[in-house]
Amino acid sequence: KALNLENQTSDLKINSALTLDHPDEKLISRAADLEFSGLLNISLGELSSSNGKIQLEQGVVLSGGKLTVPNSTLVIGNQFNKSGGSVNLAGTNLQLYSDLSLTSDTLLSFQSLELNQKKLTLSNGESDLEVHSLLEIDDVNEGLITGNADLKLNQGISISAGEVTSTAGTVAINGTSNLSSGTLSVSSGTLALGGSFEKNGGTLSFSDSSFTLLDNLSWTSDSLLEIKTLELDNFSLTLGSASSDLKIIDPLILDHSNEKLISGEADLEFSGLLNMSLGELSSSNGKIQ
Repeated sequence: KALNLENQTSDLKINSALTLDHPDEKLISRAADLEFSGLLNISLGELSSSNGKIQLEQGVVLSGGKLTVPNSTLVIGNQFNKSGGSVNLAGTNLQLYSDLSLTSDTLLSFQSLELNQKKLTLSNGESDLEVHSLLEIDDVNEGLITGNADLKLNQGISISAGEVTSTAGTVAINGTSNLSSGTLSVSSGTLALGGSFEKNGGTLSFSDSSFTLLDNLSWTSDSLLEIKTLELDNFSLTLGSASSDLKIIDPLILDHSNEKLISGEADLEFSGLLNMSLGELSSSNGKIQ
């Protein structure tokens, strides 16, 4: 059967685990708040919310059925495990109730993410995550551990404490970003940036990762940035200050009229060959090596 919560005052708390395993089983909360103390397991049926808050303290296992929570607040702890079924998370704010392990067979896209002094771990290479709003990490206990999965931040990131780490996936950050403390580490894979990025503190580590542009990028840093590979992808990279020095290990090719590397007063060092057939390399008061 289906249980409908008729209005926003019809809040419901369930103090045990709940299993939905029949196509006719539906829990429809609409604008009401729905809270689970135990694990939610969906193999058939549907849990839906249209504008309320769903709190899953022990998480959710979705092997089939539907989790339909657009324009809602989804508070999750322990685990989010999706191996089947379908989700609708359009306009949804994800908040962590406790440290969360996220496993998914498809990309999960949220309007916003609030870590709430907790850690979010993407457990495998398929567990890709997209966040549409600015992501703020401002507590030493907060972490976003992406591993081999891809992370896409459409409106930038602000890190003043805590960490973001990736081992082999793609970390794509567009918009206005800054690192004033904490850690941003991409040990291999790809870091893709667009918009503006300012580093005035913290730890930035790229190791063997490639550096790619999503859009024109203004890069400002208080220390040397050393990268293995730079792919401009028909965009321009501007070094924003005299301290924003850049060292590129692998050869660099400029072969499109929109590809520009503008170093200004910063120093620019190439360990490999520079090959230009189109585009521009410019310096106003720095050193080109």
